[in-house]
Amino acid sequence: MAIQVALVQLLTTRNVCPTATLGHSSGEIAGAFSAGLLSSAEAITIAYYRGYVVSSSNSRGAMIAVGLSEESAAEVISEAGFQNNIDVACINSLETVDISMDLSLKPIRKLLMRVFSSLELS
Repeated sequence: MAIQVALVQLLTTRNVCPTATLGHSSGEIAGAFSAGLLSSAEAITIAYYRGYVVSSSNSRGAMIAVGLSEESAAEVISEAGFQNNIDVACINSLETVDISMDLSLKPIRKLLMRVFSSLELS
């Protein structure tokens, strides 16, 4: 976060200012700072507490980026029978999604490694 804040500050000194901002995950904090909605101190403080809360969670959840469309990823998940355990969490582009799952379910972890590593992508 500190690097993102510093980069925005550096660009601002060069009169490079955004007309729109966009962020994903902790990038949303940087986007809010870049848009002038947060001070640098507020952005860094929010990022610190976000990291603290996430690291203290007992959740065994995880996300992975997959080079598949939303439809293809959903199809692979459904064909494997894990539509109740694995979700398309984020659509990054037309051909890339993030999927989320509970890693405490060991069969899912093994299946993911086997299924997604064996896909032939064009």
